[in-house]
Amino acid sequence: MGTVSDTLTLYKREMIIFFGNIKQNMARATIFPFLIILVFGTLGNTATHVPIAIVNYANNPASVQFISDLGGQSVSVKGVTSQQNAEAMLKSGEVDMMVIISPSFPLDSNGNPSVMIYYTTSQFSSLSAIPFIESTASSMGAGASKVQQQADVVATPSFAAKGSYTTFLVGGVIIMAVAMAAMFSGGISIITDRLSGNLKTFFIAPIDKISIVLSKILSGASQAMISAIVAIVIGLVFGAKIAMGAYGLAWILLLSALVAVGLGSITIILTSFVDRIEVYALMSQAVTLPLWFLAGAFFPTSALPSWLYPISVIDPLTYAINGIRYVMMDGYYPVGAMATDVGVLIAFALVMFAIGMNVFKERV
Repeated sequence: MGTVSDTLTLYKREMIIFFGNIKQNMARATIFPFLIILVFGTLGNTATHVPIAIVNYANNPASVQFISDLGGQSVSVKGVTSQQNAEAMLKSGEVDMMVIISPSFPLDSNGNPSVMIYYTTSQFSSLSAIPFIESTASSMGAGASKVQQQADVVATPSFAAKGSYTTFLVGGVIIMAVAMAAMFSGGISIITDRLSGNLKTFFIAPIDKISIVLSKILSGASQAMISAIVAIVIGLVFGAKIAMGAYGLAWILLLSALVAVGLGSITIILTSFVDRIEVYALMSQAVTLPLWFLAGAFFPTSALPSWLYPISVIDPLTYAINGIRYVMMDGYYPVGAMATDVGVLIAFALVMFAIGMNVFKERV
């Protein structure tokens, strides 16, 4: 028998075991994404005192009243003289969004928007303030007209910001679901086979020994992809969007698969040194959780402390999560970012696989 046929045979064995306990495995794949999105998915929708820069080009009673009505618990208004200054404040993080009031506020006879709202994903608190600003602007009357008309309001995402915090969070949750499944399934399977004596049987059998490692990694990756799909479905139910559609879904699955192979190879390394399930469980969590948090699962990596940010740059999960957020939130995947993300993840998978094979041969 060849390497491919041996690998497929052992792979089928692993998947039969997985599907033989499908209820428990699916429950494990579902509970984590569900709880994380349920608990943290609305964090970006409940902020108060959101700092905004307002440029009042109208400078008429209606615009002054509009600014006055905005003052309160929802937003904190900062008056700015020009749009350029407001953009500088937004880019520097001094404010979370900027509002431009056109000279014709509250109405524009040419059909142009009377209020422009610009925001960025670096601060998701702005997403909770947009409906308040829109409703406040829309409530302004049109002079002495007896028929109350609404000001035209346009909210424009600046600096490639689209979607919601839920969508942002789901990008990180998908990769964490993949990481947990890849680390749990492959590692526990190896330790179980070692304790039961099956691993010795595989060594004695006339099969290619590399097939043992490949089958564990591939079965772990397959189970991780099932977890990824479950996380995606849960995210969509909670209101997340995939801006790139079906094409974006393919990218999500590809990036997830590369992460699964890389982390699956790490399980080979860990289980070459550990033969107790409880010890392995602690070690695997010690690997995955820091990688996940530092990859910007809950917030952009730019918000990390200066001494932690360099670590996120070498964290492979950062590139997977960034890629997923491009296709989910921006609706496009820049070629440069795509090449970087995929290249880093392929290199991560290959290096970890090579190390895993060498350690497995030497110690197991």
